[in-house]
Amino acid sequence: MTPSSSAWRTLALTSVAVFVVSLDGTVLFVAFPAIRATFARVSAAQLSWVLNAYTIVFGALLVPSGRIADRVGRKRTFLLGLALFSAASALCGLAPSAGALIAARALQAVGAALLLPSSLAVVLHAFVVARRASAVALWGAVGALAAAIGPSLGSLIIQSWGWRWVFYINVPVGIAAVVRGKSLLLESRDEAARELPDALGIVLLIASVALFALAIVEGAGWGLSGPRTLASLAGGALLFVCFVLRSRTAASPAVDLSLFSNPTYRLANMATFAFAIAFTAMFFNFVFFLTQRWAYTLFQAGLAITPGPLVVIPVAIVAGRIADLRGHRAVLVSGGLVFALGGALLYSAIESPPDFLRTWLPRALVTGTGVGLVLPSLSGAAVHGLPPGRLALGSAINQAVRQLGSVIGVGLVIALLGRADPSGEIAAFRSIAAILVAGGVLTSLLCLGVKTGPRAAPLARARAVGVARPRSRAWSGDASRASSETNSMRLGCSTAARRIGCQTARSGPNRSRSDSRCSRRAATRSSGPSGTVCPGGRDEFLVNIENGADHCAPLAHQTGLNPEPARQLNGLRVKSGGRIRVHRRPMERS
Repeated sequence: MTPSSSAWRTLALTSVAVFVVSLDGTVLFVAFPAIRATFARVSAAQLSWVLNAYTIVFGALLVPSGRIADRVGRKRTFLLGLALFSAASALCGLAPSAGALIAARALQAVGAALLLPSSLAVVLHAFVVARRASAVALWGAVGALAAAIGPSLGSLIIQSWGWRWVFYINVPVGIAAVVRGKSLLLESRDEAARELPDALGIVLLIASVALFALAIVEGAGWGLSGPRTLASLAGGALLFVCFVLRSRTAASPAVDLSLFSNPTYRLANMATFAFAIAFTAMFFNFVFFLTQRWAYTLFQAGLAITPGPLVVIPVAIVAGRIADLRGHRAVLVSGGLVFALGGALLYSAIESPPDFLRTWLPRALVTGTGVGLVLPSLSGAAVHGLPPGRLALGSAINQAVRQLGSVIGVGLVIALLGRADPSGEIAAFRSIAAILVAGGVLTSLLCLGVKTGPRAAPLARARAVGVARPRSRAWSGDASRASSETNSMRLGCSTAARRIGCQTARSGPNRSRSDSRCSRRAATRSSGPSGTVCPGGRDEFLVNIENGADHCAPLAHQTGLNPEPARQLNGLRVKSGGRIRVHRRPMERS
């Protein structure tokens, strides 16, 4: 088997597992009414833990599981998570009681949390650098596809064979993937990883969120000012404070809270939490509204929900391109407002007679557009300003925040609809629509403070301390003097707060090679006060980053590169699409 074919088989295998896990997340919203009918003696508030137990455990373990995979081996962690997820799925299908189902769902969440981060790590290890972007895009598209078809496919399975088969179908797929993965996948690990994440911190986070969710879903029955409600809220707050203190002092914290010192990261995660509450409330509410208010069958409800998730995919692609050129803030603020508009339109349709084409479809498309503008861009905005070595950790924390926000969203829907009688149903649906409006507006307000700028131009923090010059003549970096040189070149570097990478171009259009190749070029005389040597030599500036260390900021040839947005470097401003002319002979620091 050639290396390339082995890599693509690895991607196919891991994508199957990701598809099953992602499908499970959306199908359970559709399956909830059927599960509730099976366990009719159990209250809706108690049954909500079928959803919340999974989400809490999954969200809390999502961050440390990636570090576990680095420590014990990514292949081993992936296969263990897949086997655990499959076994727990069988237990869910066989569950004789609601308590057994909830326990099995928590175990299923452990498997999913181990499986997802390690699957991406396995894929990255299997592909060469030049093909990783395509592989990651396909890996992510599989999850998006599963989320999009989940409502219709899940409702078809439930209506044809019952809700237990939503879990049973995971078992043969999981077994086949484990057997095949043992021989196909390659093992890899981070040899520098020494310590496992703090177990006590993980337990404190799970318990804290669980108590908050308990207070929300049971608050209506216990009374908002009842002793049990207040005790749950106080206990959740106390445990969360303990979690924060533990994370600050533990040698290997479950969650690295230092990331939140970045204002953009902090605001983006706050917006993620607020939007996740509204998004989950919307998605879960759709099932109740269509089946209870409009009397759709479960399959009809699944089909009616599907257009919203489907429109998310193309909108997200367009939003990503806009964010590349203009930054995330405009996309996020407008997306939050569009989502709020969708909530207002849903509010106006609560008492409308069933009409899919004229009433439901336009509202589903508006809310889907809002989701497509916000959710993917929030993930990108959160990690935009982080150093390259912390991107994976920052992204995992952001996804965990989203999962924990979903717990609150489910709790609010159950609190409003779970105990509502027919006379109070309209008021409950209107309250949920108001949550959508509030969530969208709050997301927009929080994102006003998100400052990411165009993704391709994070050089604002770099300050030049030495600029390359031709040996034959001095050059201070003034654009007018540089324009007399012979070859047109363009700044083409990418950087985070304390690191500059290199992006050069081959002869063909839109083709680039990574800084790993750039670093292998012969060293020249371009060096700084601390002895830094620029391996690119004549094609690089010597710059100084915030911490005072000298680094090399590469220039890139004009061929095939997209226009670079404006950036500042030691007083030399290169505007979008602008070029400077630099002599191609060997250069030395001025």
